[in-house]
Amino acid sequence: MTRAIKALRLPLLCTLFSAAGFYLATGLGGIWLLAWFAPAPVLWLAFGRTNPMVALYCAIAAAALGGLNLLPAYGGVIPAETLAAAIALWALGFGASVMLGRFAGRALIPAAGPLGFAAAWTAMDYLASLGPNGAILSPAYALARVPVFIGSAAYLGPFVLTFLLGLVAGFVALAYSRRHAIWLIPAAALAVADLAAGAIHLQAPQGPAERVVLLSADSIAQSGTADDAGLALGAVLAYAGEIRMVAKGAGLVVLPERLAVLRPEWQGEAFALLKAASRFTGATIVAGFEAKGGKTTRNIAWTVTPGGAAPLVAVQGEPGRAGADYAVAISHDLDFQDRLRLRMAAEQPLLLAVLAWDFGADAGLQARKAILRGVESGVALARTARDGELTLADALGRVRVARQTEAQGFSIASAEVALAPAAGATLYDRIGDVFGWFAIALSLLLTSGGIARLLWRARPARDLREPFGGILRPAWTAAPLRKS
Repeated sequence: MTRAIKALRLPLLCTLFSAAGFYLATGLGGIWLLAWFAPAPVLWLAFGRTNPMVALYCAIAAAALGGLNLLPAYGGVIPAETLAAAIALWALGFGASVMLGRFAGRALIPAAGPLGFAAAWTAMDYLASLGPNGAILSPAYALARVPVFIGSAAYLGPFVLTFLLGLVAGFVALAYSRRHAIWLIPAAALAVADLAAGAIHLQAPQGPAERVVLLSADSIAQSGTADDAGLALGAVLAYAGEIRMVAKGAGLVVLPERLAVLRPEWQGEAFALLKAASRFTGATIVAGFEAKGGKTTRNIAWTVTPGGAAPLVAVQGEPGRAGADYAVAISHDLDFQDRLRLRMAAEQPLLLAVLAWDFGADAGLQARKAILRGVESGVALARTARDGELTLADALGRVRVARQTEAQGFSIASAEVALAPAAGATLYDRIGDVFGWFAIALSLLLTSGGIARLLWRARPARDLREPFGGILRPAWTAAPLRKS
């Protein structure tokens, strides 16, 4: 019994270290430095002499434990089976990626280990983004608060960040499993290359600055769900009054998602209140509503301009225009990076106004996601959330203001932000998720190459290749490690 406990001690420690890294860096975490190293402990197990099934179980357990950091925001809100399925799929995908890295490194050459893991992890991340919930758990979001690290997303999209995180962690793990510091050189080189790309991206010229006001009131959230004319118009009146006081001279005011329920019976009065506030301040106002009519309910955003005869309407799932310079998206739209990219490339706005209703604890995650979306399409970002974070950032990912909303009164964030010189102009806007498909192709190539190498080394193949003995070297073996 004691011997068994000793044998499991190292795998358990590696599992806990990786789990802690994922818990603190990804999802609701955000400690970006740990994101570079979180997979390394379980990869070290996989690249060494640990039993492959033990390495697989450790990888799955580490990712699942790290995924539990979603519970403070979504536990009791999202159905338990849905949340459990999301964490389980994330953990299984990570475990499969680790095992592909182990297989490629053993069947081919040592460097194929980190490459195989990074490719498979990126492929899993991309394939998950094609699902009904989009790219909600991507590890790439961990880097979004550091503009110099996310500049490469403007060239190849968000999945290049997942690839870099996996490759750096893989080479660090390989250096320790092989006990040779030479494998730290490619890890450092990759990090420096990403820094260089980010530094170049941060030198890109920006457009003129414009004052933007973000405004949210958590204390009147009841109006967002109550189908009542008095509550709805009262909420609109409160927001209109606050706009008059704080937004004089601003170019844009962004209000949160579903600030009130709208029915045709009181829609005209609500528009008149916002129209008067827009004329008084000279600002364009973007406000979110739950529009009800008959048996239909839609999550919409109004754009009210000083000279407009009627509001411009955008519907969740269909990000739209908000005048000549602005575009509008509603919370969940930002989970679908490719769909949003296509709209930004077609409409070429200078600023993206995002209306949201968060879950409190996930405010940081949702804000990081929005910042990354802005960098991908080269567009400035103004995000107002209820029970979340007010975030204003330029097209290069540099945050101008970030403020958590308060339970009482109005939460206000106001600052000047440089508008984008032209959206739809990034390389990612033009080529889309090519890097995601590259990761899938590389995973398949390394898998098939490893299988072919193993078949070539099998007995029937050895008999056939005896005349060519010595031309192909045998596959590598790991440095001696304690068995576990």
